[in-house]
Amino acid sequence: MVPQLGFVDPVSINYIYASDGTTKVGEYITYLLGRKVYMNFTADATQEQVYNVISALTSYVSGSYENDSVEGRFGSVEIVRIKNNGDSNIDLYNNSNDVFKTFISGNTTAIGFTMQIDMCIMI
Repeated sequence: MVPQLGFVDPVSINYIYASDGTTKVGEYITYLLGRKVYMNFTADATQEQVYNVISALTSYVSGSYENDSVEGRFGSVEIVRIKNNGDSNIDLYNNSNDVFKTFISGNTTAIGFTMQIDMCIMI
């Protein structure tokens, strides 16, 4: 028997489609009362699509930047941190604290590898 927590945790699933409007290239799922997000992108997702989803979920305050701890993978590389500094890109960091991938707003190039990210967000 599953223990009851006393509240309903609605799950919201949002799909990301290629420019043809029918090919699904990603999804992001919110759960734990909107505080936890799981993102999954195919290799065909564009940098712009990834940027739009991540920038909407990460906070940015003018004059500073936001670093979000995450668990994830881009191809075979682990993702441990995402940085949104308010410019037109989102940076991914590996375990060595190096930027290994940058997603740029407006760039329609495919990301080239599958990517999964699990993170907590501020609401």
